[in-house]
Amino acid sequence: MVFNIRQKQSEAVQKLLNLNTALNPNKDPGEQYKVLVLDRFSRDIIAPLFRLNDLRRHGVTLHLSLEADRQAIPDVPAIYLVQPLPQHVDRIVSDAAAGLYETMHLNFTTSLPSRLLEQMAVGAVRAGASQRVAKVYDQYLSFVALEPTLFTLGLPNAYVELNDPAAKDSQIEAAVQSVVDGLFSVCVTLGVVPLIRCPCGGAAEHVAGQLDQKLRDALKARNNLFAEGMLGLSASLSRPLLCLFDRNYDLAAALQQPWTYKPMVHDVLAMHLNRIQLAPRNNLFAEGMLGLSASLSRPLLCLFDRNYDLAAALQQPWTYKPMVHDVLAMHLNRIQLAPELSTTGPTASSQC
Repeated sequence: MVFNIRQKQSEAVQKLLNLNTALNPNKDPGEQYKVLVLDRFSRDIIAPLFRLNDLRRHGVTLHLSLEADRQAIPDVPAIYLVQPLPQHVDRIVSDAAAGLYETMHLNFTTSLPSRLLEQMAVGAVRAGASQRVAKVYDQYLSFVALEPTLFTLGLPNAYVELNDPAAKDSQIEAAVQSVVDGLFSVCVTLGVVPLIRCPCGGAAEHVAGQLDQKLRDALKARNNLFAEGMLGLSASLSRPLLCLFDRNYDLAAALQQPWTYKPMVHDVLAMHLNRIQLAPRNNLFAEGMLGLSASLSRPLLCLFDRNYDLAAALQQPWTYKPMVHDVLAMHLNRIQLAPELSTTGPTASSQC
């Protein structure tokens, strides 16, 4: 059984951008203009999956930050993709009360708790803006898909929160719940109910127990989130295996890396969300190594997940230099010869 977590998440986001309706091959999804409102975490979800041109093909003319002050655009629908947090619910209610958009399609990265749903409903009714909220969806997208077989939960402080001796029980429980929500989102996106294995004791067992209970509750619910939950024996014979380990079990594994260029780029150039950004004056590739001019007027942004030649080159071992050198030279030359073709990304910087 082969899973492509990146493709599955991309398809889920495409459906979200189509106002949660199935994509019609005979209809251009860009015919209806929309505004996309994201919080910080959901921006990280979207960034590895879509460029600005990809969003435009789905009718998204603007992508805005939930936390920023925004002007009213009353003639277009707005698609929200945010975490289910109290401050986000308050901001959504204030947007509805201010009439910023014609309709609001609310999508949450995980299940919206009942108390927050009630809080949002009461606030919208009191503001007389309940008619602006078109739909509310639980999307289960609380993870970042970097590669077809690689994802991250986007929790850089999880290890510290789970192992801090001064942490309160409520803080540890919140950290465990964040991990459980992320793994549950992965299972829902893939449409599978895995077999869970973990060592006894520690955070791994705690996470596994809560995840197991959440999967059981989802299978018993009226609206079953898993297609395999109703297939009987045939589904149980093809269930994947999910192994959870505590990082304390083997600390050295986090420091080990293969002898390829990608881990080196990740460590040296601070790769984040499959991209690196090099300032014009500190461009390591512009002079010396490739003999190119360093007269870039904007930062150089390299998207390794979007360029298959560059991604393949980074998988080569350190001893294999010709292919990597040629690929980097080709793309840097393309940027300098045709800079107008390199401004289609989500930031005002050149891309390769």
